[in-house]
Amino acid sequence: MIQSIKVNLELMEMLLYYWKATSEKEKVGEKYIYSMVEHEHMKPLYNDNFSPEQARQTLSAISNREIFKPSSREAGRFWNNHMWMMEDLGITEAMMQPVKQLNLDHLVQNADYNHFDGPLEIIFVPGHLENLYQTESQLYINFFKLMVSMADGSVTIEEKSLTAYIEALCK
Repeated sequence: MIQSIKVNLELMEMLLYYWKATSEKEKVGEKYIYSMVEHEHMKPLYNDNFSPEQARQTLSAISNREIFKPSSREAGRFWNNHMWMMEDLGITEAMMQPVKQLNLDHLVQNADYNHFDGPLEIIFVPGHLENLYQTESQLYINFFKLMVSMADGSVTIEEKSLTAYIEALCK
């Protein structure tokens, strides 16, 4: 049974600053970019096709408005997703708001949700190809896979509400 749930938005808050600053043509320093790509919550994104250095190159190229040629499909998607976030910061904010207000307390100590035993941390990450990255006690949800309805502000992933999507992962 799930004993507690924590929604972790630390990395997403860092990225929100990056997207705003970059879209306003402010220079984001390399130290800040390094702090994002070396963040512990980025580790599930890295594989043989996508390394921390590729993530750094991508974010640096965006910030510096340099021509970018992706070295892998993952790097290309990573670049594309970040560019999309900066096209309309209103959509980005609309995606963040429900995530910030996400309440999953009903999953705690509920016998129906027994996939995780102990504390569960839900972390939103700037993924590339996958919707989800998972460890024994953490769900890493690809923020870029969220779809927001501008009509009512609801957020879905894989055609399910965000809450229903997480509930299904916990059963």
